[in-house]
Amino acid sequence: MNIMRLAAIAVTVPCALALGMEDKAKPEEAALRAQVEKFYQLEAEGKHRVAEQLVCEASRDEYYSSPKQTSQSHAVQSLKLAPDGKSADAIVALDSEFAFQGTKKTVKVPIPTHWLKSKQGWCLDAHQGGADDLMAAAFGKPKIKQEQQVPGATAPVPPEKVAVMPAAAAARKVAFSKQRFQLVPGKDGKDEITITNGLDGPVWVDNLVCPEGGEFTCALSDKNVAPAGGQATLSLVYRPQGKPWREKRYVTIWIQPFRREVNFEIVPR
Repeated sequence: MNIMRLAAIAVTVPCALALGMEDKAKPEEAALRAQVEKFYQLEAEGKHRVAEQLVCEASRDEYYSSPKQTSQSHAVQSLKLAPDGKSADAIVALDSEFAFQGTKKTVKVPIPTHWLKSKQGWCLDAHQGGADDLMAAAFGKPKIKQEQQVPGATAPVPPEKVAVMPAAAAARKVAFSKQRFQLVPGKDGKDEITITNGLDGPVWVDNLVCPEGGEFTCALSDKNVAPAGGQATLSLVYRPQGKPWREKRYVTIWIQPFRREVNFEIVPR
């Protein structure tokens, strides 16, 4: 076998192997992309119980208790399969609308997610990509000025040494005067809940959902914004129509930028 033929084989074999691996990866990537698209489409439609079937069983409890994603639109920005083909990372851009200071702005938020390969196909690993990761993806890592110093220190504080409040702890700084609306069944009435923001920056109250039927009317004060150290008011007006309500009714809001869902039950007084 001459040298030229050996050289041709040396070039052809690695290329063929690479093409074979690429061809094998393409169906997996397509299957993953389809699963990611399906999950976020169900989330956008509010079909969380159906979307739950695409979450890995071991992390479904975490998915139950986590804030659900809402967006006007979504797009898969990137997919990265692990070399063993058993896991993958996907970044999905969600278009979310925020109301602030009388204006509405659509913000594209890149959300990192982790997926695992199961016998049933790709499933979302809800253990990863929690609230802290979402905050970092949406707003970037915190920065400090070089002149900031620790008391008594002689050198600037490196950014990585600055203590940053975790997103979950920050979300708990937004408090409510009570967790239930109280109304007299069958009688016109109104009740209010005060939202207090204990943070150094504003929070937005997004996606206000009132019970259907027309007898309940919900409203938010101050253009849906609770300023730093300030308050906003969530009010509920009741105008009975026919028989008093019997089944459980809730008023739902989302606290941004934490994507925290809060439900207030309506109970008889």
